[in-house]
Amino acid sequence: MDEANRPGVIRFLIYLIAAAGLAGGLAGWVQSTGGGDWAADLDAPDWTLGFNLSVLIDVLMIPPMAIALWLCQRSGRDGLRMLCSLLIAGALAALVGHMLFFFGVRDVSLGFLAQLGSWVYLLFVTGIVGRCSRAAGYLFWPVFAWHTFNLTVSFELMRLNAGLVGGL
Repeated sequence: MDEANRPGVIRFLIYLIAAAGLAGGLAGWVQSTGGGDWAADLDAPDWTLGFNLSVLIDVLMIPPMAIALWLCQRSGRDGLRMLCSLLIAGALAALVGHMLFFFGVRDVSLGFLAQLGSWVYLLFVTGIVGRCSRAAGYLFWPVFAWHTFNLTVSFELMRLNAGLVGGL
């Protein structure tokens, strides 16, 4: 892609506005449907963060992913540009899907399985994105680290709340 056709500041701003809208919409949906209250009533280990803080950090992981998307699209590696764009869009969909699945279905076992699947996918994406753009890869490491922490929390929630489906 030549320099004139690379995404510029306008596309960067569009990505950030879309990321903020997606993050706000997810956080609002979790709170308006009572998902935060449901999650707060679950048996959880003492070392976990509060669920409201956890949801806040979850939605704060969306803007770095949007910035990584823009950086990959600006990279000079034509062969990886489209692949990374699709992988990052899939990672955003996996993050959103997990939140919708966990708080919508309210099944901790299925929530763990969704978290595990998205963790494996993010492991793959983090490696490929780093090859396309080093800066984008660096932006994905905190996302992957947070997702790893959430996988551990999700496992503990599944273990402590075995058999709990739906509301309390």
